[in-house]
Amino acid sequence: MDGAYGNQANDRRHVIKFFGNYNVTDAISVGWNSTLASGKPKSSFGQSYPSTNPDLFGGYGDTFYITNADGSFTKFPRGSQGFTSWTFNLDLSVSYSFAMNGIDMKATLDVFNVLDNQTPTRLNEHYEVSLGQVNQYYGAAYDWQTPRYVRIGFSARF
Repeated sequence: MDGAYGNQANDRRHVIKFFGNYNVTDAISVGWNSTLASGKPKSSFGQSYPSTNPDLFGGYGDTFYITNADGSFTKFPRGSQGFTSWTFNLDLSVSYSFAMNGIDMKATLDVFNVLDNQTPTRLNEHYEVSLGQVNQYYGAAYDWQTPRYVRIGFSARF
């Protein structure tokens, strides 16, 4: 596909993870998981193509060409429009182990996205909605980091 060579949509150049667990006592354990990731490449998809030959275009939809005001075409290869923002996530957990009537039990509390970061993770990359017509939503966010949420757990081994 003409223009498809380039940085792929989920290409994250840098991902740094830091995680661990610490036993405060024999019964209480705390843990964390954090991830810092660079942004993904952005593209500009158009509806234009500099040839009317159907064998070249193939009717596959989006192209990497955009129509200029003077009717000429500009090629924007895949991933050539910069990068999305870096994302950071921090998750924390605590667990308490105990026994009751000879049954080993554990209560857990997990907090995901503790800082409640809401960085966009996916953007609208369709620059044109039709030949030469700019999409008003180009660059708008589709998805964001998952908001903070809490999970409570309980397990018993018998």
